[in-house]
Amino acid sequence: MKLMSWVLSTSLILPHVPVHAASGNSLSIDTKTLYQNHATNSIMANQSLMTTKRQSFAKDHPKLGNVRDQLFTDMSKDHNMLNLQTGMTFWEEFQALQNGDRKVITDKYPGELFVKLAARVKPDLLHFITWLNANGLAALKSVLHNAPNGILELESLRIKNNPYKADGPTYVITKYKDVVQALSNPELFSVRNYHQRMKDSVGDFMLGNDKKAVNHEHTWARKMIDMAEMESRVRPLIRSIFQQEMKNLEYIKKNPSTGQLEGNIELVNQIARRIPAILTIKYFGFEGFTPEKIMEWSRATQDDFFHNIPNDQNKAAAAVKAGQEMQIQLVSLVDRKFSQIESLARLSPAQRTVLDRMVLSIGEINESMTPDELIEKASDKLYLKKSDDENIETLSSKELVSRIKSRIRTNLIGTLVGGIETTQAAIVQPLNLLLSNKELLAQAKNLAIQARSSGQAQQTFNNFIWEVLRFHPVNNVVFRVVEKDTELSGVKLKGKSHVMIATQAAMFDPEAFPNPESIVLDRFASLREEKYFHLGYGHHRCLGDYVSMVQVPEIIAGILALPNVRKMPGEFGELDFNKMTKRNLIGGDEFDRSFPERMIIEYDSSEARPLTMKPIEVPDYNTPFEAYLRDYDRIHFRGCLSGWNIVQDQNGQLLYSPSSSTKPIYYPRDPRYITQTSEFSSHPEMLKTVKSITDNKIKNGTALAGTFIRGSQEFAMNLREGNNDLLYCRLPIKFHICFESESEKVKKVLGIAQISQDAKSGDSLVHAPVKAIAGNKAVEIRNQTEKADPRLAEAHRHIFSTCASFAKLTETEKAFYENRYFGKPVDLAKLDTRQSQRPAMWDKDFGHEDYFSAQPRYYYRGSYINPAGWGGMEEPGKIDFYVRLNFKYRMCFGGKLLKRVPRCEGYNACVNGTYNTKTFKYEGALSPMERKVYNELIFADGPCEK
Repeated sequence: MKLMSWVLSTSLILPHVPVHAASGNSLSIDTKTLYQNHATNSIMANQSLMTTKRQSFAKDHPKLGNVRDQLFTDMSKDHNMLNLQTGMTFWEEFQALQNGDRKVITDKYPGELFVKLAARVKPDLLHFITWLNANGLAALKSVLHNAPNGILELESLRIKNNPYKADGPTYVITKYKDVVQALSNPELFSVRNYHQRMKDSVGDFMLGNDKKAVNHEHTWARKMIDMAEMESRVRPLIRSIFQQEMKNLEYIKKNPSTGQLEGNIELVNQIARRIPAILTIKYFGFEGFTPEKIMEWSRATQDDFFHNIPNDQNKAAAAVKAGQEMQIQLVSLVDRKFSQIESLARLSPAQRTVLDRMVLSIGEINESMTPDELIEKASDKLYLKKSDDENIETLSSKELVSRIKSRIRTNLIGTLVGGIETTQAAIVQPLNLLLSNKELLAQAKNLAIQARSSGQAQQTFNNFIWEVLRFHPVNNVVFRVVEKDTELSGVKLKGKSHVMIATQAAMFDPEAFPNPESIVLDRFASLREEKYFHLGYGHHRCLGDYVSMVQVPEIIAGILALPNVRKMPGEFGELDFNKMTKRNLIGGDEFDRSFPERMIIEYDSSEARPLTMKPIEVPDYNTPFEAYLRDYDRIHFRGCLSGWNIVQDQNGQLLYSPSSSTKPIYYPRDPRYITQTSEFSSHPEMLKTVKSITDNKIKNGTALAGTFIRGSQEFAMNLREGNNDLLYCRLPIKFHICFESESEKVKKVLGIAQISQDAKSGDSLVHAPVKAIAGNKAVEIRNQTEKADPRLAEAHRHIFSTCASFAKLTETEKAFYENRYFGKPVDLAKLDTRQSQRPAMWDKDFGHEDYFSAQPRYYYRGSYINPAGWGGMEEPGKIDFYVRLNFKYRMCFGGKLLKRVPRCEGYNACVNGTYNTKTFKYEGALSPMERKVYNELIFADGPCEK
């Protein structure tokens, strides 16, 4: 459980905030409705139910006594501050816990969670973190208004293998003046918690230091970003990128009920991450890199530097790898720029990237220059020492040239590290609020339209966005380490302690933010006053703040301009922070929740923005092959994903089957996927190998839990490897038999014990007992290749070449395979589209796919393997639709079936979502269209709802 990574993440449910009467230039919005989904609103409106819950909770927890949250005064106004399960505020539960009532936690989070964490995290810290995650603003406001001087002292945070000493309490600071004082004194409230990790990854960067000599580079670096060109150059560039990416990536579909064309796009990855990544390439100067690689580097480094409080070594390793890749791949780019100084000087300022300016500011350098000349060029710009006491005058010219270029690279990397994830969160989280409230959305659209008319109107819209962002900021707290004993507002803080500096609470402190519950359009004249904390503060102010001030509102305005823009109804339109890190078919998957990861929005075709269907609509650019390789023979596809056996029917046809039986009516009818035993007459050893291993899989050590074909089930531990399976299983069965047979030969040659060492870690509850039987023989070559064993990579390429020829793969199939596994670029414009056409015979069974294809697929593969929920369905079309539904609904419905609850009763219990006690939120509701198709398609004995 990566508990403390939650602390720095934004809330999984948005906090509930009441609004008081606004004064001045304010919007009259009832902000308490911004953070509640419809199911939550309907329950919260039932005040008598919440009153009963509060009374029952107080009765069951006698130590609660008469403790009350002084901020909670009126059920009709303040119910948004409550935990729906208990009807109590954070402060009321916290005081009960302080009085010795641990049932406050154990009743809410029974069993595994409390047992696991009680030994490592004390109850009050666990309680605060849980609330911070689920309803952060309510918890922080409770501390702000109830804790002495707004400072809360919690138990010590114990971090495994912590590289620095921090054995004091954990403090939460909420008042504006204290937050400012802490952030203004970096030597006392230091970034020690991520200093070394940043240094190990990208180098000795200014952001990871506190008032060291290296921090002087900040002044030089800021001069490379010209504020005067933000409107003339950066805004038009962002607007152009946005329009092009929308055109390229939006998915067009036809509403089966209205016949109208609709567009949808996955907001986080296709817009909010991708546009800043492209801007990083075009404006900052990461020339020659793909947006995908930029996004990968940014997430890995930011996740480790600013969200890895528990010192997770996997996160640290990913950041180091990203930093090393950036440094290595930027060497040639920076060298080339220094060789082109004369041509760079001829460019106009508007044509130069930030990297161009960095290089020009240093000027020509070469090893023939004297050390004094080189030092003079870098003076007051770059920090060339490896330690403050080093005498760089003794260094050779060669070493000085190397260090100058290295410092250029590190500072350029800094623009990437801080420029993607924080930006995408600042875009997505306000949009999530705006699209959840019709009244606020209408006013936002109006302000966005006015912003095009004048600079003042643009500033008003900008202020509006930063005001909305207060209610769900990129980070609601930042971590620091108290270096020595100190005092804030009369409260003594012990040295060597962790402190959560609650910047969000400070933005709701009425002493600095009058009428904090109101959205005030002219609260501050400029973001440069630093009062919002959105772009850092003081010593650690964001280097790219000028760019962010333009980029965030501009992209939000672009989304608001889409006709009838809305969140996709149902669970897939909700903001999702889950990033799969480990795939466990039994025992549950594991996730990192550091950043927003998915949110789908929809919009209509209109005269102003007409939509037209493209020849091929690609719903998910993580898996573009699905649109080109549309295998409607879903028993073949599902059998491969599920790890079924390959059996032979009475006609000599090879089929996937969960047992030795076959049901011909549901087996291949498309000649492309029909394979006969006779096709192996010249290669009998292939079929013999597969069948012999299938007879006794675990004993022979080549498969997991009855799975041989599609053997990567045992090691497909994350989303990337799972997506590999989605491609692999779309290929013909003849290819699968060849691949698995050839893999067995390679394993015998290379030696299983040596090539499977990296597969030992991360075993799920399924993997461990199987490996106890199979030893190190349970190895699958396809996904092990991704773990950088050069022998496996070479073997994989050889096997693919052999089997692609044997199975006569199409050029399109080969192109996608080589792209997916070997990184070979694929040009979609050159691909054959014949496999993308759905045969008419499949229209009835799979027509729903055209409308539902854009829904997230990261649980799709495992859903085929686990029959809970679709058990009893035999028609492939029904199963295909069911496994496209959100995972939370399917977990609920499948659980009901396992308890023998009638189908309609289970459906009605789950269709509106189920309450998640960890997020204080109803999750997993089906959309109206999903409900309509579900009742028409799934229930053979009549719909559960008309």
